[in-house]
Order: sequence, then C-alpha cells, then structure tokens
Amino acid sequence: MQVHPWFCSSQYSQLIDLLIGLRTPSDIATLRSRFACFHVLIVHALKINSVEEQQEEEEEEEEKEDSKAFFILNEIILVLKDAKEESRKEAYDVLINICSSLRSISPVSSVAPCQKLINMIVGYLSGSSPQITSGAVSALSVLVYKDTDICLSIPDLIPSVLSLLQSKAVEVIKAVLGFVKVVVSCLRNEDLQSLLSDIVDGVISWSSVSRHHFRSKVTVILEIMTRKCGFAAVQLVTPEKYKGFLKTVMENQ
Repeated sequence: MQVHPWFCSSQYSQLIDLLIGLRTPSDIATLRSRFACFHVLIVHALKINSVEEQQEEEEEEEEKEDSKAFFILNEIILVLKDAKEESRKEAYDVLINICSSLRSISPVSSVAPCQKLINMIVGYLSGSSPQITSGAVSALSVLVYKDTDICLSIPDLIPSVLSLLQSKAVEVIKAVLGFVKVVVSCLRNEDLQSLLSDIVDGVISWSSVSRHHFRSKVTVILEIMTRKCGFAAVQLVTPEKYKGFLKTVMENQ
C-alpha cells in the first residue's frame, strides 16, 4: 500500500472491511504488520477527509471513509489496554507514526489532519466503557508527550480529561493521573502556570486515597508543579483542606 498508494485509494473500503473482519493477532510480528496497514489507511482517510469537496457524492464518500477510520482507531485504543507490554508498545508506536505522517500533510481546510486525529481520540473520552475511556486518555498522553503544543491548540483538551477524575473507574483515574503527570512534566513553565488551578482542583482530592498508589501519583504531580512554578503559586490555588498535605510534599522533596 505504501509503494502503490493508488491501490489504497481505490480499495480503501474493502481493505478496511477485510482487516476489521479479522481478529486482532496475538503475536507481535503479525500485529505490527496489521498496524502498518492501519497506518497507511487512516492517513489516507484523514487526508482525503481534510480536502473540501463540492459534489454531494464525494462528501458522502468522505463520511464513509471517516467513519471507517474510527474502526481503526478503536482497535488501536483497545490494544493500548492490552495485558502484554509488547502489544501496548506497538499501539503507542503506530499512534506516534500516524500523527507524524499527518503532520507532514499541508492542511487544506480549517482542521489539519493531525488535529482531526486528536479530535477523534477526544471523542472516546465519553466512551461506553472504562477500558475505551482510559485507552483514549493513554493515547492522548503519548501524543502530548511527543508534542505538548497539542494542549495549547485544543484548549478544551485538559479540562475534558480532568473532568474524568469524577469517574469511579480505577483504570480511568490511573490513566488521567498519568496524563496529568505528562502534562505538568512537559509543558513550559509559563503555560503550566495558567493551568495550576484546574490541575490542583482536579487531582488534589485523590491525595486522600492511598489505594492503587493514587496518593503517591498526586504527590509526584505536586512535586513537579512546585518545582516548576514555585511553592507559593501552587499553595495559592490549593484548597485549605489540603494545604497541610502540600506542605508535607514540599518538606519531603
């Protein structure tokens, strides 16, 4: 498909139907090959979708290709939650490679292909299961780690993820705290400063929960924020109830 892109264009729907009709392979070599196909197909779909078409039948075809792209993304997100570390790594790698390929495409509409991919992943935050939701958060974590400007180009991204801290699903909370750690670690100090209040409000209540290492995860997040933005700035946005905990974090650094 990479050597003959015309084949991907002409047989896109058939290729997607064929691949999603097969079970996700358990061996890594086959999974890698499957993801290589997905890479080409989803880049094709989002590239085509970014082109503004005039004829009605072309627009209908775009919608079909866009919906099929969700089938690809859905499988990648599910593999991010696989029990095998090797499988998860393949899913992370293909996401990064897809995003990189999309960035190389010159935008021809108001939404660049790479941003469209991010928007699709964000759509999974309201997923029907904790597995899908936490997988989407994990996907966003790896992409933000590679490019923190994603947080700035999509202003609602961080608030949307932080809102998931109201969830009762352990795997969702774990994923969100992991995402927050990536954000506070990678964002520039001045950008992080404007997010301090939202982040502290979101994570601080989980400092009271020692199960699943939630308290230690929040501690690490607070340590990073105080190191980058200063203790006074973090203390200013910390609820009175938790200022003692913040002081302890500071003293133990």
